[in-house]
Amino acid sequence: MIKPILLNIEPFKFSKIAKKMLQNYFDYREATSESLIKQELPGACVLLTRLGYNLNKDFLCNAKKLKYVVTPTTGTNHIDEVYLTRIGANVVSLKGEIEFLKKVTPTAEHTWGLLLALLRDYKYAFQDVENYRWRRDDFKGSQIKGKTIGIVGMGRLGEMVAKYASAFGMEVIFSDICQIKSHHRQVSFLELLKNSDVVSIHVPLDNTTRGLFSYEEFSIMKSTAIILNTSRGDIIDDCALLDALENKKLSGAGLDVLKFEEDWGLNVPTDHALIGYAKRNSNLIITPHIGGACPEVMRLAEEFISKKLIDTSCFE
Repeated sequence: MIKPILLNIEPFKFSKIAKKMLQNYFDYREATSESLIKQELPGACVLLTRLGYNLNKDFLCNAKKLKYVVTPTTGTNHIDEVYLTRIGANVVSLKGEIEFLKKVTPTAEHTWGLLLALLRDYKYAFQDVENYRWRRDDFKGSQIKGKTIGIVGMGRLGEMVAKYASAFGMEVIFSDICQIKSHHRQVSFLELLKNSDVVSIHVPLDNTTRGLFSYEEFSIMKSTAIILNTSRGDIIDDCALLDALENKKLSGAGLDVLKFEEDWGLNVPTDHALIGYAKRNSNLIITPHIGGACPEVMRLAEEFISKKLIDTSCFE
C-alpha cells in the first residue's frame, strides 16, 4: 500500500517521537529549503508547518494533492484557510484543545517576563553592566504591587496571567466578549482602557480583533500605562502604537508579535519603524515570537498534533 506523502517544511528539532508516529502512516519527508519545498509540494497530501512560512495562495498553488495543513499552534493566521476550503483541504491545529493547552504555560510566562523587563528597565541595565558600569541610580524601576492590570480576553492565557498578577499583588480586571465566571472583576473594554496601569492582550486574531488597539484606544489609556501583546501582531495598529510612544501617550510596550511577521522569514525589514524606535529607547521591548518557543512544550505539541492528524485524517 502506498502511503500518502507528508511534507514537514520546518523539521528543525522536530520531535523524534512525533516523526516516528507519522512514519507509521505517511511517507514522511522533510524539506529544509524553499527549493526543496517547491520540489516536494505537488505530491504532498499533508503539509506540516510551525510559524515560519506564510501559507497563502501563492505558496500553496502547486499543492495539487493537499488534504491537510497541520500546525502545532493555536493561531492559524499564517494559513489561508479560505483558499484551503476552496481546494478541499483542512487545517489541523491546537485551537480548541483546551485540556492539552492547560499544560502549556510559556506564553503566559513570557508575557510576565516582558512586564518585568519594562518596569525594571532590564534592557539597558543588562547592557550597562556588560559595558563594565555599575550605576544603579540610572535604573530605578517601578513596583508591580498595587497596580491594576487589565486583561483583554480571559481565556486560558488570560487566566494564567491573572494568577501571576494576583501573586504579585496586582488588582486584576478583565474584558471579554463572553460573560466569564471569575473572582476577578469583569468590566467593559472602555473601562479597562481607562483604569489599567498594564494592559495585556490575550484574544485570538479575527475580524473583530484586527486593529483592536489604534489611535482612539491609546488616547483613552493612561499615559503611564504599559501594553503587552503576546497574541498576534495585527491586533495592534503599528503606526498608532509608535505615535503613542513617541508622544508619551503611553509609558511602554512589550511585544512578542508584529504585524506582517509571517511574510518576513528570518529577517525583518531594516526600515521597520517600531524596531527602529526600540533600538533607540528602553520603553519598547520586542522579541521574535518566542512566547511558546520552549523545546519541551514544542515537543509535546508536535506529538499531540501528530496524533490528532492520525486520528482525524482519512485518505482514499
